[in-house]
Amino acid sequence: MNLNIAICDDDIDEIKLISSLIDRYLIQYNNNIFIDTYTSPDSLLENYTHAGKYNILFLDVEMPGMNGLELADRIRRLPDKQVKIVFVSNYPEYMQDSFNVQAFHYIKKPLTFERFSDLLERIISEYEDNNSSKFVFKHEDHSELINMSDILYIETMKGRRDYIKIVTIDGEYEGKGSLSEYEESLASESFIAPHRSILVNLNHVKLIYKNELVLDDDSHVPLSRRREKEIRELFSRQYLTIHQKMY
Repeated sequence: MNLNIAICDDDIDEIKLISSLIDRYLIQYNNNIFIDTYTSPDSLLENYTHAGKYNILFLDVEMPGMNGLELADRIRRLPDKQVKIVFVSNYPEYMQDSFNVQAFHYIKKPLTFERFSDLLERIISEYEDNNSSKFVFKHEDHSELINMSDILYIETMKGRRDYIKIVTIDGEYEGKGSLSEYEESLASESFIAPHRSILVNLNHVKLIYKNELVLDDDSHVPLSRRREKEIRELFSRQYLTIHQKMY
C-alpha cells in the first residue's frame, strides 16, 4: 500500500535517523512510502493543506516555539482525526499528555529498527483493516463503493422518507434506502443514532452538547435527550480504546 509520511523535528540528525529506519524497512517489505521532512511545526502546518495529506506523522515533542503536542492539537483541529500521530521523544513525562491528541504511539529514544519496524507493521495493518470495511451504496442508476471510515453521518432526506443522504469527508451521496437497514448493518462499525432521523459515525464526533453533536467537519447534528447518556458513555469508551493502544 501507499503511505505518505511526514517527519517534524528541529534536529536534522533525528530526521536522518528516522528516514534511514524507514528506508531500511522499505528494503525488507513491499510498501510504497513517501516522506516529507520539516524542521519546524510552522513549516509543517503551512504545507498541511488538507486532512488526509499524510497517513503518519513522526513528531518530536520538544521543539522551540510550538512543541509537538501543540502541533498535534492544531492538526486534530483542522480537522484531521485519521492521521496516525507518533511522538518520538526522550521525555516519558509527556506520554500522558499525548492522550489528549489521540496519539497512536509514543516511542522513546534511542530508536531501534526492531521497535520501529513493529510500529510500522501495526499502522499498516490498521490501514488495511480500515480500507477493507466498505459497502455498496445503490443509486437509482449506478452503485458507489464507500469506505465506512469516511462516513460522517447518514440521514433521512426531508420530505422523502424512502431516501437517504450519506455525508462523507469527501462529499455527499443520495439514493433510495431506509435508515433502519443501515443502523442494523453498521452497528458494529461505531455508528449510532443520536436522533431518529440520523445515524452518526462516532469516530468523527469531536464535541457533545446537551442537544447536539459536533462532527469533524464542524457540522451539527441533533441529539435526543433519551440518547444523550448512552452516547456520552460510548464516546468515552471509544477514546479509552484509542488510549489503550499506547504502550
